[in-house]
Amino acid sequence: FFSSPHIAMASSPTAKQNALSFLPANGSGVCTLQLAQVNTPLPTVDQVSTMGSAKLGFEGNYDQFLAQSKSQDRLKVQMKNKVKKCSCGKPCAFTLTECNSCGASLVDLEITYTNNVFMGFIYGLQGMTVSLRYESESYLCFDDLLQLSVAHLNCIPTSIYCPDWRLLLKNPKEGLKIVNELFDTCWEAFVKQFYGNDAWRTRMLKGSPSPEALKKHVIAGFNYPPSQYQLHLQFIVPPMVPFHYFQYKNGIHYTPKRFFPIEYVRKVLELNHAVPDVESKGADDIIQLFNGKGVEYDSIHSHCYARYDVSHNELANWNKSDFSAVVVDGVAVYDIKTGSLIPDCDTKSLQATDKHALQSYGRPYDANNKPSTKYYSHPRKEALTAL
Repeated sequence: FFSSPHIAMASSPTAKQNALSFLPANGSGVCTLQLAQVNTPLPTVDQVSTMGSAKLGFEGNYDQFLAQSKSQDRLKVQMKNKVKKCSCGKPCAFTLTECNSCGASLVDLEITYTNNVFMGFIYGLQGMTVSLRYESESYLCFDDLLQLSVAHLNCIPTSIYCPDWRLLLKNPKEGLKIVNELFDTCWEAFVKQFYGNDAWRTRMLKGSPSPEALKKHVIAGFNYPPSQYQLHLQFIVPPMVPFHYFQYKNGIHYTPKRFFPIEYVRKVLELNHAVPDVESKGADDIIQLFNGKGVEYDSIHSHCYARYDVSHNELANWNKSDFSAVVVDGVAVYDIKTGSLIPDCDTKSLQATDKHALQSYGRPYDANNKPSTKYYSHPRKEALTAL
């Protein structure tokens, strides 16, 4: 992986056909190459077959569920997200300038309101199925649809409504307990299902690290504002997949003042300083408040952000023989053997195809080679109690 903001492509048609024609011609001496076009079946991890339910919790959509509720005022708040919806279909946090799935610009998009997918899981609404890794009366752990890494999980509470991590500051002691339970739930699911899969572990993790050694590499934290308004821990075990490592190197993921590493959130909550009016405070307000109490966001975020790079490179086990192409600077695709340009190759479609090949989300795939998902086994019937 070579990192550079830009690369100048060879200008003549003949040069474009030559091997290594993508090498920089603008004098910078540097270009960015990302492995792509998976050509080898790599190990993935199936869901536990006995987990989840084929039966939905409510036979209807969001509006129909709301209409029959006895607590419509509370439920109405829980059912919507404030987002910018990318052309690729992903709802993104309204503060983002680029989509964290496909990388497209969000600058000119208007803020809209979308259905809260995570609450759809919790209420078991029609069609709201999930790639399950763990479920109980209190928590739901599942594969994140974005799949930044070879093991990317989310965990949400299912007995309380908490739109984002700020609300944990109302009761820091209870908040810290919730944060630790979210992490422990993800870690246990990962160790049993991913790490415990010999084929996956030995192929996807360089050096076969012990669980204890691997735990320090986990990327975990919360986004504010979130794309889905229910507290959820992002739990990402490196290595990142090539496309998302490229995105990370270009500043798209774990963005400052939106991503709050678990290391920061824990330190803040450990102070046991309650913030009763936290709903009125934005990210900058919270950062400034706790900077004054000795928990410096910029320092912790910078340290974590740099550590993610180290962790990726320590664990990454990608082999160029498993890919047929390289993407140059995110815009042009070349044959990995000849170095020749692959004309009219859409990088977004290529990334989607590679994601389908590499992800454990929805495994095992169904007869149509589509992800298989199930309903949460403990669907709630009424609006959750707010934290």
